[in-house]
Amino acid sequence: MDVMTSLVFSIDVNTHDNPNHPVVDSCNGLFGGQGGWKLVMLFAMPKVLKILKRIVEFPSRKSTDYMIQFTRFLVDQRIEEKKKFDDVLQILLEATLEAKDKDSVEITDAEIDEIASQCMLCIVAGTDAVKHTLTCAVYNLVMHPQYQERLIQEVDDTLKETDVTYDALKAMPFLEAVIYETLRMYTPDSFLTRVCTKETVVSGIRLKPGMGIEFPLRGVHYDSEFFPDPYLFNPERFLPENKPNMIPYTFLAFGEGPRNCVGTRMATVVIKAMLATIYRVMKFERCSDTPDQLKFVPRSLLLEFQEPIKVQIIPRSTKKAQRAAANDKPQ
Repeated sequence: MDVMTSLVFSIDVNTHDNPNHPVVDSCNGLFGGQGGWKLVMLFAMPKVLKILKRIVEFPSRKSTDYMIQFTRFLVDQRIEEKKKFDDVLQILLEATLEAKDKDSVEITDAEIDEIASQCMLCIVAGTDAVKHTLTCAVYNLVMHPQYQERLIQEVDDTLKETDVTYDALKAMPFLEAVIYETLRMYTPDSFLTRVCTKETVVSGIRLKPGMGIEFPLRGVHYDSEFFPDPYLFNPERFLPENKPNMIPYTFLAFGEGPRNCVGTRMATVVIKAMLATIYRVMKFERCSDTPDQLKFVPRSLLLEFQEPIKVQIIPRSTKKAQRAAANDKPQ
């Protein structure tokens, strides 16, 4: 959450000391922890959900109202003080202003609504995807300790004489493979949508231009034609020497094409940095409460755990780990 709010709004919410920051509460409460049928309707039947809004509040009106007001405050402040920031809000603001007459700097309420919705989407999607992938990656490594030891060895070798930097993360191919294999098995989203641009026939079904085509991501990711032994956690599928053998458009955790996920690189770097930092000083093992298989909330578009995933934390007592812990302490 700290990373995403900084990236989107250039603010420091400091969730460790201030877990109830209004922006954090609003983003966490946006869907009120209520996925299921409401989220399905939001995507598949938005007009029906709009009709039912008098009895079904979804997304949270309180959360959306606050974020709209907060966005309006920041936009007005930036225009008045003529300040520019390197963040998502600034990109959206400048794009909105460029579409106006040169003499007009007034941002309408409708434009604020659109800017705020994009900002909220970035924060919520980025935060949920990162924490979901981190949890599943740690679980996979706990259930396959041989891969955990291999990852620890790569982290130790790469960070022997350096801190966790962007260049260091690029030099960890197995770490990236672990993340991609985790995303293949536990993709946060359920489906992708694309619009048909040319009339064609697929499996006897005629598709016409303008039709929305939805396809299940897990159906693709667990197809044995694309990924042999699809239920087996095998990071080696995504190692550099094996990637050329992968069939194009079969790994779709971030989508593909010009409308793929805009946060792909950012999310990957954040997850890499967090896993590398964690495994420098600790590893994980099964405990009595660790499930044999992950269980998810049924009939939900987003992959949600039915219960917390519990594992045992094992501090690494090596000199490398101690030195890393000392270097990572805030000055």
